[in-house]
Amino acid sequence: MSTALTSTTLSAAASNQVGIINVASASGIGAPQSAGIMQKLYVINPETTKGELMDVIGVNGTQISVTRNALFRQAFVSGAYVIIGQSAAN
Repeated sequence: MSTALTSTTLSAAASNQVGIINVASASGIGAPQSAGIMQKLYVINPETTKGELMDVIGVNGTQISVTRNALFRQAFVSGAYVIIGQSAAN
C-alpha cells in the first residue's frame, strides 16, 4: 500500500490561535470518517525547517477546521505550504 501526498498553500495568514485555516484548494482534504479517523495536514512556512501537524475536523469549501497541539502551535503566512496526507476513505 502506498500513500500519496498532495499539496496546496494557505490563501490567508493564520495566527497560532485559530482553529480554521484557509487553503487555496481543498482537493484531497476530507472531514473525519464515521470511525473518527482524522486526516492529517502538515503546514510549514516558506524558508523554515519545522512546521505543524494538524488534524482535519471539518471542511467547508476552502475553510478547513483543524485541531492543533497546544505545545507546538505556530503562526503561518499566506502562501505557507500545506501537505495533505491521504484520508482513510481513499
